[in-house]
Amino acid sequence: MQKQKSNAAHVSQSSQKELSSSQRQLWLIRHGERADESDEFDSWARTVHSERWFDPPLTKTGALQAQGRGELLSEHLKGHEKLHNQFWSRVVYVSPCERTLHTAFEIAKELVRSNEEEGFGVTLAVRPGLGECASAVRKTGLCSTLDEELCLKPVFFDNKWFPSRFLKKKEILERFNVSPFNGKTCKIRWQFTYDHTSVRENFSQCVDNIMKENYKYKIAICVTHREGIRCLDDRLFRARVPYCALVKYLHHPQQSSHQSHYSNAHVARKQAFEFLTE
Repeated sequence: MQKQKSNAAHVSQSSQKELSSSQRQLWLIRHGERADESDEFDSWARTVHSERWFDPPLTKTGALQAQGRGELLSEHLKGHEKLHNQFWSRVVYVSPCERTLHTAFEIAKELVRSNEEEGFGVTLAVRPGLGECASAVRKTGLCSTLDEELCLKPVFFDNKWFPSRFLKKKEILERFNVSPFNGKTCKIRWQFTYDHTSVRENFSQCVDNIMKENYKYKIAICVTHREGIRCLDDRLFRARVPYCALVKYLHHPQQSSHQSHYSNAHVARKQAFEFLTE
C-alpha cells in the first residue's frame, strides 16, 4: 500500500521527460475538489435539484486547483513542443460531469492565456466514455435523449421513476462563458459527441479511440475521474489520486483492447497502457 500511495503522489508532479520518436502517451488529469467532499456540501445540497444530485460541482478551491494545473500544463507543453512537431492536437477531452467540465475549462483558459501564438485556441471535446468510470455513473449507466442530451438511465424505486441528467449543452455553453454563436473568434470551443456509439463506450474503449484519433500526435490529454486513472494499471489500484493530479501512460497501439489477441479484454487493456512512474 505504501508503494501505491507513493505512485499516486508522484504523478501529481509534472515531468519534462523526453519522448522517443515512436512513443505516444495518454495524459489523464483528475478533476479538482468536489462540493460533496468539502465544507461547501451543505450549501450545495440545499439548492441542487434531485435530477442533478449525482453530479456535484467544483468548489472554489477546486477551481483554483484547476487553474494551477493549467499553469503547470502550459509550461509542460511548451517544453515538449520545442522538441517535437505536432506534439498535441490542442484538444482536451473531458468527461461530461460538471466537475470535470469546469476543471477542463479552467485549464483551457490558462493554456490560452499563456500562449502568445496568434490564433491559438483549445477545443474541449466532451466524451461520455470518460465519465463512465465514475462510481455514480457506473451504478446505472449512460443514455442519451431524443434531443441528444446526456442522462443516466432512470432508476425505478417505490413505484416511481427517478431521472438524472447531466448539464445540457446550452447550460454548459452559458455556464462556462462560451457563446454558441461565436465559434470563429472564440479561443475556447466546445465539442459534444453524444451519438449512440459514443454513449455506449466504456472508459477503456473511449481512451483507446481517443488515441486512435490522435495518431498524428505525441500525446492526448483527458480530464476524467480517479476511477478511470486507476483502472489502466494495477499499481494504482486503490491508490490515492490527488485532485488535479496529472497521470501519464505510455500507449502500446499494437496491443489495444480492440485489436489484441487476448480473449480477456481486461488483460488486453492492461497491456495497451503502461503507467509511467518516471
